[in-house]
Amino acid sequence: ERLVADVGLMTICYRVSSNRLFFDYRSSALSRIKRINEEYDYLSLDDRERFNRAKVEFAIVSVCYFSNLAMQNECGKVLEKLESNIENVEDVSLRLYARMMLSKNFTDRQKYLSSLLTGLAIAERNNIVWLEANYRLLLAISLRDSNMLQIFAKEFPDKVTLLLPKDTGIEELPSLIASDATEAFARYGDEYMMIEALAVQASCHTRLEKYEESLSLLSEAYDKISVYYKERESYI
Repeated sequence: ERLVADVGLMTICYRVSSNRLFFDYRSSALSRIKRINEEYDYLSLDDRERFNRAKVEFAIVSVCYFSNLAMQNECGKVLEKLESNIENVEDVSLRLYARMMLSKNFTDRQKYLSSLLTGLAIAERNNIVWLEANYRLLLAISLRDSNMLQIFAKEFPDKVTLLLPKDTGIEELPSLIASDATEAFARYGDEYMMIEALAVQASCHTRLEKYEESLSLLSEAYDKISVYYKERESYI
């Protein structure tokens, strides 16, 4: 319970940029992880799952924190720990989210794309809409890069056939995937991420010199931003 609390407090400190307290709670969490590891064989199955979840969540918030501060060495060490702990967690959603964090740090482009496709397939199979939308968005952002698009077409031709409608050029693929991400965020009800997906979709159209479509999408995103913040002002 205290480890779970430490990880929760780390998350709060990360979000409010309370650096000193973040490291205080992180140090406390590390001490608890070390101690519980020594007694792991004596834990019940339920307690093992809770402990494994806490370790993964600890790694995720640490990666987020170190990435934001460009502390690459520390981030790399935590990513190694995260990768070694992922499969110990039964929760599919948490595993997928953790793998998404790992994917963002892959330098091998083919490995990165493969990881996104695997995550997308698992999210779809388990009907985890929010993660499906995020994987689609990351894939769309990646494929805006012409080199990445070429790698994708060469290494994953079956996926191109699956994702791309007949008689549609490969250059249209990023905008189509971004559109699917927008729709998935809408289904989930995440207005904030839907705005981001619309912006990505607009950028894809801009790269194709489809400026009218791009402006239309940006206008839709702007309208949603206005509504989003007005609704939140009403809560204050």
